[in-house]
Amino acid sequence: MVLYKASVNIPIYIYVEILIILAYIYLKKTYKLKKITESFKKSKFFLDKSAVVFIIIFSSIMIVMSIEVIFENIYVANLWIKKEYKIVNGEVENFEAGTSNGRYSEKFSIGNVYFEYSTGDNRIGYEKVRAKGGVITGNNQKLLIYYVYIPFGLSKGNRIIYIEQI
Repeated sequence: MVLYKASVNIPIYIYVEILIILAYIYLKKTYKLKKITESFKKSKFFLDKSAVVFIIIFSSIMIVMSIEVIFENIYVANLWIKKEYKIVNGEVENFEAGTSNGRYSEKFSIGNVYFEYSTGDNRIGYEKVRAKGGVITGNNQKLLIYYVYIPFGLSKGNRIIYIEQI
């Protein structure tokens, strides 16, 4: 019985992030930082230089993180479509569930293949924990899992794209 199958559709928020990145690049090219700083000085609304620098650095970091998620999702979708995934089956072992900073996470292994995921990752692949109605319930559950390995980024590791109860 199929418990989970990843969608190869790129989520809508990815397109929104791409538009934000393009808008940021356009605005940066169109309006030089000097013009922006001068307009701040002339207006009643005033930001000191450290606040402007903070906003620019924060925006840049968020854009880099968005780009990573975009490339990662495209990478996973591409492997899934091309059927370039790995398969493991057996019993769930070393199952651990926990929370960190308000996010639920789980980790387990089947044989010598290790999996770890958490809620709210906004990435293609399985991330629904048991506490939120997930299908992986604990040790000794017999599963067939299709997965891809992500060799880069913050979420480097095995990403589950298909789960079947056996």
